[in-house]
Amino acid sequence: MSSFSVAKAISPCQWATIYEFLYLDRKPFVTVAGCSGESSGTQTIASGEHIVWDTPKALTGNLVIEPNASLHITCLVFAGEDVVIQVKRGGKLTIENGEIRRLCEDKNWAGIWVEGHRGKEQPAVNISNPQVNYADPNVAGILVLLNATLNGGGTVIQDGRQSDANNWDYFGGVVIAENSSFLNNQRGAAFMSYPFSTKSYFLNCDFIEEEGADIQNSMGITVWNTIGLQINHCGFFNLDKYGIHGWDFGASIKQGNRFVNTRRGIDIYSTYPLSSANGATVIGPDQFNEPHNLFENNFIPNNPMAGGILVESTDLIFDLKIQHNDFYNSRNPILVSGEAFYTISRNTFFKCFPGVRFFSTGTDGNNQLSCNTFGDITLFSVLPSGNNSGLEVLDNDFYYQGNTTFKSILLQPSSVIHSLQGRLNNPADNCFPSPTEAFVVLNGAAPFTYFADEVSAPPNCTLVPESFGQFEVVEVGDAGTDDCDLNAPMFFGDTTLTNLIAKRAEWAAAKNIALANPGDLLLQGTAKEAYETKEAVYRSLLGKLIAEGAYEQAEEAILQDGGQRALRWQIGLRLLQGDAAGAQQLLNQFPQIDEAEAMFAYIMQVNINRLQNEGVYELSAQEEMRLHAIAYTSTPYRSYARGILSLLKGEEFMDPMPVATEAMQATNPGNPEEVLPRYQVFPNPAQDRVTIQYPASPEPLLLEMLNLQSGRVDMQLTLPAEGRYELDIHTLLPGVYTLVFTSAAQETHLEKLVIIK
Repeated sequence: MSSFSVAKAISPCQWATIYEFLYLDRKPFVTVAGCSGESSGTQTIASGEHIVWDTPKALTGNLVIEPNASLHITCLVFAGEDVVIQVKRGGKLTIENGEIRRLCEDKNWAGIWVEGHRGKEQPAVNISNPQVNYADPNVAGILVLLNATLNGGGTVIQDGRQSDANNWDYFGGVVIAENSSFLNNQRGAAFMSYPFSTKSYFLNCDFIEEEGADIQNSMGITVWNTIGLQINHCGFFNLDKYGIHGWDFGASIKQGNRFVNTRRGIDIYSTYPLSSANGATVIGPDQFNEPHNLFENNFIPNNPMAGGILVESTDLIFDLKIQHNDFYNSRNPILVSGEAFYTISRNTFFKCFPGVRFFSTGTDGNNQLSCNTFGDITLFSVLPSGNNSGLEVLDNDFYYQGNTTFKSILLQPSSVIHSLQGRLNNPADNCFPSPTEAFVVLNGAAPFTYFADEVSAPPNCTLVPESFGQFEVVEVGDAGTDDCDLNAPMFFGDTTLTNLIAKRAEWAAAKNIALANPGDLLLQGTAKEAYETKEAVYRSLLGKLIAEGAYEQAEEAILQDGGQRALRWQIGLRLLQGDAAGAQQLLNQFPQIDEAEAMFAYIMQVNINRLQNEGVYELSAQEEMRLHAIAYTSTPYRSYARGILSLLKGEEFMDPMPVATEAMQATNPGNPEEVLPRYQVFPNPAQDRVTIQYPASPEPLLLEMLNLQSGRVDMQLTLPAEGRYELDIHTLLPGVYTLVFTSAAQETHLEKLVIIK
């Protein structure tokens, strides 16, 4: 490594004489002032100044760009340890064909903070003019990166004011990045809560941890409660944690993004219903012939947190669209958990482990896994667990070139999907490798009817699966259309409350007729279509009203829908507006009709507490324990608890891989010696004693019984090595418990136990 020994800080002019050598070597200094805690003091670009840096410089102290001031960097700038660049409101920093790199070996510079104005919409940005191009100094600051590089920093772009980091008023800075690189940073960019649609975007940018850089917990972009962010043609390579990670956000991650050798591509968390109702999230392009997103090698041996896209509940007005993406050699390419509204369509999955997983995504209809291609999937291609009664699996192509799969679709005990898969006039049209490689439906799964096209199938394709287990196959004639070729959205009439009332009446009538004729599949299909139409108009109207700020009208439409869902959405709408008092009033009247609704109420109380204490909210020990307990239940609301714990505590969650039978245990392709463990607790519910089955191992296995009602650990013991134990529970109070198994390697597994007396 090249280095220079100096006795004092190097002046800006001296940098020009050694720049060429430094730039070719691309190694940071280790002995200059600024690497031992010395600082040259804060440098300021004053109001009215428009400065250009076109020769190399060293920053050994902080830099502040004042309102109505601009700095244009077109050269190499070295930044000392913990150096901060602050772009104040009304200021502008442009880095064009320039680079900011750490000055000191193994000592990061802090990053660029961009002040926003949470109460104002962001100004229009002229990226071709590096000077401030607006008159009002009291608007969001602007950072523009054009063919720029940010190297060796902490969080190199941060939304807010560094000296007052928890002040929400300064959230909402503008960041525009084109053709730029983020190298060896702990985090590329962090966006904070902002109520308007952001003008920030990333185009043709790469977020990279280079080989040998050894950056701990590197990540790309994090987004909290911001909508409208656009990320296109960007790469996320070799990152330790994730490419894009966010809470309560809406974003367009559409074209040509690559998530390669990164532990997880995209994380989406929601903390309450309608939390991102101002903006949808779309992952993948609108058309097949546009550049797809690629998720490749999102897999780390022995790391169950790896995957392509993890969703812990979605916005419930705009469906999460995951479309035209390619997943290759990844673990958990898509996992959707908790209350959700989604369309997963026209994606390809090849050599993944397993395919698409669903955990208790809820009862809402209109959820579709459609027109996807699954090839060489290990274990199962589709794994619904818990209540996913809104899910239809339609028009997918399941094919395997090697004997690497067991079946296409597995429904475990207690698994639920929509009771009608397809309709009489529009069959499901999934293409299976053979009649017996379609479904595994275990005892205890909810029954369903599968409508199959009886006409001749394409080569190597079976349209009619064999019916065994808890489902019935109904063969119908050719519908005459290929649903996967239909790209135009359906038209449901005017987006008005009047039309919604009419569609509700049509659905009620169709439902009543179907209920009066339970064996008539045509009438059931008609009722299903009427429900889907009503829901489409309902969600479209709500989206329009919320975008216009017509919250009272949106709440009126929600209340007219009736039922528990309407009450939950009403609370979510108040939280979306920041109306803590209004949300509390509604929550006080919320009917907790069962255990799941009581869990929902508890989570929303925590959200209200957070809203009432803007800034840093610390969960109490009791809140944290109760949220943890809820996070591992099977209720669709569990993801809101997970979202809060992720946001406030940095928690991550992954449910155990489902195992159909002992014979269907599969090895992890990244580690053939790792066998998926099997846990079982029976009988369940139980009164006095239960049998606990777990993987036999010479290493100790700790069992803790967590009482979901009290949030306390009511029993703790070390299990014997044999893999089976009879547990006496007669002294425990009735209720719902989470059994937490913890291995010597601190790996955990959770099971639910209900005790009755």
